[in-house]
Amino acid sequence: TNMTTIDKLLIQGIRSFSPGNRHIIEFYKPLTIIVGQNGAGKTTIIECLKYACTGDMPPNCKSGQAFIHDTKVAGEREVKAQIKLRFKNVTGRPIVVTRSLSLTQKAATQTLKSLESALQTYNNAGEKVSQSMRCADLDKEIPELMGVSKPILEYVIFCHQEESNWPLTEGAKLKQKFDDIFAATRYTRALEAIRKSKKEKVAQVKELKLRLDVLAASKEQATKLQTNISKLQAEHQEHSSELVALNEQLASTEARMQDLTRKRDQAHAAHAQLMQLQGKRDQSVAANKQIYDMLPHVFTEDDDELQEIERKFSGELQRLVEEEAATASRIQHLVDERKKIEAHCNEIAAECGALQAKLEQVQELSRERDTQLMAFAKRYELDMPKGVTGALTPAQSSALQAQAQAKLTQ
Repeated sequence: TNMTTIDKLLIQGIRSFSPGNRHIIEFYKPLTIIVGQNGAGKTTIIECLKYACTGDMPPNCKSGQAFIHDTKVAGEREVKAQIKLRFKNVTGRPIVVTRSLSLTQKAATQTLKSLESALQTYNNAGEKVSQSMRCADLDKEIPELMGVSKPILEYVIFCHQEESNWPLTEGAKLKQKFDDIFAATRYTRALEAIRKSKKEKVAQVKELKLRLDVLAASKEQATKLQTNISKLQAEHQEHSSELVALNEQLASTEARMQDLTRKRDQAHAAHAQLMQLQGKRDQSVAANKQIYDMLPHVFTEDDDELQEIERKFSGELQRLVEEEAATASRIQHLVDERKKIEAHCNEIAAECGALQAKLEQVQELSRERDTQLMAFAKRYELDMPKGVTGALTPAQSSALQAQAQAKLTQ
């Protein structure tokens, strides 16, 4: 079976490897042994292999600053580092991965920055194909090209000597690493998803049972409401008929009231005219008395003339007496008519009071009906008729009753 093989590794500016020189390490088959004194860079080679393949920094390197050649040792403000790895994938096609870094010395701090990351391959025609990639994309692409998962590269093949005792760690961490190595994490996640789904379904069943109970109670309440609505509709029909009759009776009474008011005004006008005639009569009596008082005891006229004057005076006096009697009779008639009109007005006022009480009772029942319909519509989220600002009109009340009937039917 073909396997991925590492051919060469170029290191520049990493730990003890000078940034001024390119150090190339060639790997042999089937085995390459690396020997050297302490601090010579044996571990650095493994760290560079791991970083080139996975993009992970070694442990305890201060977020990567200690991984780059020290700027103070180099005597430079900025040190540039590069790792280039050439390997052959399982099909034997050569692949070169390049990672570049930069460490800048500032006043009291050092800043690490990732520079160019590139991947070089060969197409079917044998031509080189290079492409720049983001570090995250390159970290994902290299293990796929090598045909080895990242956990195996990190925990097995290129395991750092400071992390080589991970098989002795606590159970949870050890299980996590083995799950990563054997790709068992997705199965664990699938089981967790199944447990979560089961829990959610059980909760949904409980919720549906609760909703069923609520719906059963709502149905029972809806049956009661339907009975109440039927009763209210019958009462509404009865009250509507009574209201129509009362309105007709009220209109008739108002017409009679207007006629009686007109007659009362006529009586007042006749009374005023009578008072005016009485005033004229009193003035005439006073004038006659004044004339009589002014008459001398000896009349110069002859008997015929005095008789003529007496006759005329008697005729005028008779006319005034008859006019006074007629006026008195008319006054008495008007007074009697006024009493009858006032008595009739009192009867009509009492009748109007009774009709008004019945009207208020009907209006109170209508308001109670409207309140119950509005509460029912709000509770069961019925569509409110347009233009509702206070009391419901008969059309709006009928519309709400139709919606309530449809809701109860559902």
